[in-house]
Amino acid sequence: MSGPEYTKYFDTAEFKSRPDRASAAVNNVIDLGKRNLDWFKLINSQRPADQQLPLYTPELQSGIPVESPKAYNEQTVLADYDALIEAMPESYKEVLLGTEELPVDHPFASNDEEYLLWARKMDRVYQSASRWKIMQPNLSYLAARSPQDIRGYYFLSQIEDLSAQLLAWADLEAGTQSQYVEWLVLLCHNSYEQKDACRAELNDSIATNTVLSFYEKYFPQAEKTYNSFFAIRNARSDAVWTSVNPLLTLFPFIKPESLEVEKWLVDNIEDEWQWGDWKLKLNFLDENTGNAQQTTHIVFTPGATPHVDGLGGSTITMDANAPLQDYGSRWTIRHEYGHVLGLPDCYIEFYDTDREIIINYQIDLDNLMCSRRGKLQEKHYLELKKHYYSQN
Repeated sequence: MSGPEYTKYFDTAEFKSRPDRASAAVNNVIDLGKRNLDWFKLINSQRPADQQLPLYTPELQSGIPVESPKAYNEQTVLADYDALIEAMPESYKEVLLGTEELPVDHPFASNDEEYLLWARKMDRVYQSASRWKIMQPNLSYLAARSPQDIRGYYFLSQIEDLSAQLLAWADLEAGTQSQYVEWLVLLCHNSYEQKDACRAELNDSIATNTVLSFYEKYFPQAEKTYNSFFAIRNARSDAVWTSVNPLLTLFPFIKPESLEVEKWLVDNIEDEWQWGDWKLKLNFLDENTGNAQQTTHIVFTPGATPHVDGLGGSTITMDANAPLQDYGSRWTIRHEYGHVLGLPDCYIEFYDTDREIIINYQIDLDNLMCSRRGKLQEKHYLELKKHYYSQN
């Protein structure tokens, strides 16, 4: 989530009903992150509409690649915060760490980019601290998700002559062997085997020169796990996509009360969900038509974290406090509609019990269902056609 989304979530009854396990130090970082956002909001409130400062832009969505996963816990959060405060200009730090009323402008005269640099850096630390605060009570659940870590499969599947290398294991350089061991253990772990057991079995395979057999034993389940992040689950039954017009798919949608919302849905969903000459079109229906609860519809709830009620679900919940034309809102509705169609998220987050740290990454930064910088891809179109196209 973005910084403002975390702030809104912390104000919800759902969050407030949970026990707070974050340390005082982490909560202090969160308080300062909120102060940073309050200051940003105040500054923009004094500026004309055409001179608003952007905290987020599409160009700044860098993503978290599988090659460089994010790893965080209390220690990393506090280390990042300390490093930021050490580097922060005194004029910015004085306001952020102070208790005085926030000024209506930033301290860098007309240099908005200098201000945005530090506002964004503080917001990133705030996001990490907030994420840790939210996820800390769920470490056992996150640990149980570690078999979904597909990095072993991801990297091993890119090696063209892997079988030959595994057959000649003893001839590999020590550094290559060490890297392959890490990936092979993860490959085995995709079968919900414990890592220690995987490592012991792999050591036996190395001793008996049967590493290739070890790889072939665990590869199918690892491949299945990887593919599951891109496969439609619980496909809908209300699509109209036939040979009569193979380039158009109609999905019913309950007509929202606001024409502004209807236009926003069309501008974003229909703009995103198209490939080549094929287009998806929303077929707006009156609320009294058929079973409205089973037809896709949108609700706006103040402070809500945007979501769909399950893969293939029909209720899209959006935050009523988020402006429709914000980049975050526009990207979110495009992404959430993918869940309506049955597509899962393709980012991964789990707790590594060996390192005592949460790890997350996005499998494909260019994929709409993985990353905020992602777009619709041909694989989405082909998966939709597989489940929704009928030649009747």
